[in-house]
Amino acid sequence: MTDQKPVVLFVDDRKENLLALTSALEDMPMEIQTAFSGQAALEILREIDVAVILLDVSMPTLDGFETAALIRGLKRNQKTPIIFLTAACLSKADIDKGFALGAVDYLTKPFSTDELRAKLRFFIDLFLQERQLEHAMVEISRSANGQISILLVDDDLRNLQTMKAVLKDSGEQILTSNSGRSALSILLHTQVDLLISDVKMPEMSGFELVRLVKTNDRFKNLPVILVTAVKAAREDIAMGYSLGVIHYILVPYPPEIFKAKVANLVEFIRQKKSLTENIKIISELNKNLNLEQAFLAKFNRELNEDISDKSQKLKLQEAQYQSLVNALPGFVWTISENFQRNFFSRQILEITGYSPDELKDQKLFGDFIHPEEKEFVEEKLRCLALEGKPYSIEYRFRHRNGQWLWFKEMANAVIVKPQDVLGVGVTFDTTLQVEEERKARLDDRLRAIGLYSGGIAHDFNNILGVITGHLDMIAVEPGNERSLKCLQMVRNATDSASMLIRQMQNLLKSSPSSSRPIVKTGKIIQETLPFLQAIAKKKLSVVFQSTATDDTCNADPIQIQQVILNLGKNGLQAMEGLESGTLQIELSEYFSEKGLPKETEKSSFLRLSVCDSGHGFDSESEAHLFEPFRTTKSKKGGTGLGLYMVKTIVQDHGGWIESESRPGKGTCFHVFLPRACKV
Repeated sequence: MTDQKPVVLFVDDRKENLLALTSALEDMPMEIQTAFSGQAALEILREIDVAVILLDVSMPTLDGFETAALIRGLKRNQKTPIIFLTAACLSKADIDKGFALGAVDYLTKPFSTDELRAKLRFFIDLFLQERQLEHAMVEISRSANGQISILLVDDDLRNLQTMKAVLKDSGEQILTSNSGRSALSILLHTQVDLLISDVKMPEMSGFELVRLVKTNDRFKNLPVILVTAVKAAREDIAMGYSLGVIHYILVPYPPEIFKAKVANLVEFIRQKKSLTENIKIISELNKNLNLEQAFLAKFNRELNEDISDKSQKLKLQEAQYQSLVNALPGFVWTISENFQRNFFSRQILEITGYSPDELKDQKLFGDFIHPEEKEFVEEKLRCLALEGKPYSIEYRFRHRNGQWLWFKEMANAVIVKPQDVLGVGVTFDTTLQVEEERKARLDDRLRAIGLYSGGIAHDFNNILGVITGHLDMIAVEPGNERSLKCLQMVRNATDSASMLIRQMQNLLKSSPSSSRPIVKTGKIIQETLPFLQAIAKKKLSVVFQSTATDDTCNADPIQIQQVILNLGKNGLQAMEGLESGTLQIELSEYFSEKGLPKETEKSSFLRLSVCDSGHGFDSESEAHLFEPFRTTKSKKGGTGLGLYMVKTIVQDHGGWIESESRPGKGTCFHVFLPRACKV
């Protein structure tokens, strides 16, 4: 029997899969052959015998099922075990189709290497047993055609030569002896299948030789022919048969008869010997086969128990993994070779407003990434898929409701990857955290500005005091009318500067509305109109209209004037570049419970509306209108504090502010102030 290792054939169109299988199983006692297609596998099978075939189901040109059907058409491979490998969840019809083609098992990728090793070992052992049985049958066939050893015994050398000459063409092994004693020695030391002895010999007759031979258990079944030159008495013949003699030959005898009788007996001996040896070999094979089957049965039982145990552990691990994924505050995703996110965990719906199926297409997912970061995110994904580079990034994503969310995303390559999965990542919604951090930075900046502004206000007030005192002294001196007008303009500017300083101080330390005086809002607006008309460009007009029967409120008149100036100035600037435009200021009464404590019954407010016919703004800009340091103007056009100060003043007075705008249709700001508390 040859010592050549059994051959296992791996068939898969993906070279990396074949390389992984070969590396994992190279220490097993087998020779591995690989084929990248069904056609290549058929060419190999026409040349060599294989013990097992591992066949991928999904392949181009010839798939696994088609290849299996062609393999079964090869005579030598009609019963070769086929194990199908698949990365997909097959339907029952496909599974039945595979078993109908002679599949012995299915393995779903990714599968356990230990499981594959066990299955291969089982089928390799069966293959080796079949080859051993075939070899044994060949040996049996050979032994059936082997030589028969014949011992010729006669004290007459001429008789020995005559018998040997008659049998020389028989092809059997011929041994000779000239005495009974010598014959016994040959029998004890040499394998003899047939004994032919002369009856009448000195020292030991043929009968005595037969008697001694038959007393040995080893020769009980040894066939004996006696040759006699005289007519034997009936009693002698009977005695010979009783000793175990099976035939007598009388001398002289025709050579053809002697040869024919010996040949018939030799054929019988050969058949008997072959049968005996066959029984012995088959008995030994059966014994070995029973032992092997018992071992394989035990091994298979242990393997099934191990597979069951591992299956339970795998299910537990999958459940634990799913629980972990479901418990994450973000969503998990995977990326494929074509840079598509082909899986999302269920948290994606809660976070983004889109279901996993809606976002599986990479292009669609990318459409919701902020334009400023889209190219950056896609480049990170390409590096992950092509080079296995991990990353940790932040970017903005548009929610289904239109809101921009901040995402923090971490991803890594998959080292042992299932089919079509190159990387896995997790994405968290950090919008609240980003907003809190931004607000904290703004608060820190505002605190610093407050401290700095307090010092500036104190020193600037001292300077303004000196300027105002000298202006008063100059005013009492005689002079021309032109000088007095200039002095009045300087005095007005100084008063405005004082107003700004007072406003800054009030922002730093506001007073409760209950301690503020009752003022007429319409009057404050009328006094502010000249300032707005002075800064309005040509072809721009400022219009004021009031429908309020009672326009009183508890307010700081300078702060209310600052609100009007800021909103009006913004409106005029929004209309710059237009051929014409109108700044519309309206004062009316408004009834609402918004902004009032529950214990009060007052619901009357003054609504101050400042509307322009400018360019307007979009929803994204509107979301950040009142944030400090946010401005749509150029770097020289503003600090981004104007609307923030307006909102601060209005809220400090117990009111609120609203905005409405459409691109190209203008903008309106509505300020709501509580009516005065009358005693």
